[in-house]
Amino acid sequence: MITAAVFRPRRGRTPLILSICTVGLALISLRGMMAVVVLYLYQVISTPDQAWRKPRHWLRTAWPYVPSGVFALAFLLYHTYEKTWIGFHEDSPWRESFNLVGAKGMLKNVAILSWRLLDYGRVFVVLGALVLIFTQKKLLLTNRFLPLLVIALLMQLPHFLLLQGVSAHRYLLPVFLVLHALLLVLLNQSGLQFKIKSILLTVAILGLASGNFWIYPRGIAQGWDSTPAHWPHFALRKELVQYLDQQKIPLSEVGTVFPEIGPLHWRDLNGRQDGFSALDLQQNQYVYYSSVMNDFSDEQLDLLFQKWPRILEVKKAGLETILFKKPE
Repeated sequence: MITAAVFRPRRGRTPLILSICTVGLALISLRGMMAVVVLYLYQVISTPDQAWRKPRHWLRTAWPYVPSGVFALAFLLYHTYEKTWIGFHEDSPWRESFNLVGAKGMLKNVAILSWRLLDYGRVFVVLGALVLIFTQKKLLLTNRFLPLLVIALLMQLPHFLLLQGVSAHRYLLPVFLVLHALLLVLLNQSGLQFKIKSILLTVAILGLASGNFWIYPRGIAQGWDSTPAHWPHFALRKELVQYLDQQKIPLSEVGTVFPEIGPLHWRDLNGRQDGFSALDLQQNQYVYYSSVMNDFSDEQLDLLFQKWPRILEVKKAGLETILFKKPE
């Protein structure tokens, strides 16, 4: 609905609809607020005759975005007044993710960003778009999604490249949506035969769908919250808990990492207040490992798989859940 409001011909564009849509977008999260800024900047520069050079054009274009801007500003000011922080605080478990990186860290983040853009089957979408752009160069002059993609990507770059751990797939959702729309529009506008268009679209769709089953080797962290490949984890965890109950092993003696630390109730809504402890290889008698856990270090994994006996190992759809016991 927001896309329709922005991309409608100017004569048919209703500022009220755009205002309602952008307020709803700003209500979602801080990233929603950033997406509103992306849409505003796109609408400013996408006008003909270089109208963006005139300050009056910036002000006139901003009117439909004023309600969402006022809401965002009011929320941020109120949140700062009540909590004294925005985004993160010193006691947050994610505090280190917001540390600034040096030149080496920036290069690493560039590599991660490139990986994210191609991950989970999106490489087929990117390749399809590149093929169309390089074989149909005239599309660069007429496609309206390309500048939107550039703006969306530029808005993400500062925090994605400069901060240590803000590199999850979800931060790039606006970029992904525009990228997919770009491919569809390029296909529609291209002068290719219908058969070739159909082949390219089919390959892109099947390739993107294959990303739902991409699972990397053990030790490579991946964005499990961005793929249904993590779904078998819940059945495997249930099997592990049943085994622990049968063996009368208290869950508190089992160490693990995010996202399984703490009472089971907050995961299963089953009333159970017992749960797994935070990982401490010196104190834990048992360790619960799952493929979907990214917080095990390489050193910890090497120690567990080389020195700790496995007393339970269950697998399903490419995922594995293992219960290790501390060696005697």
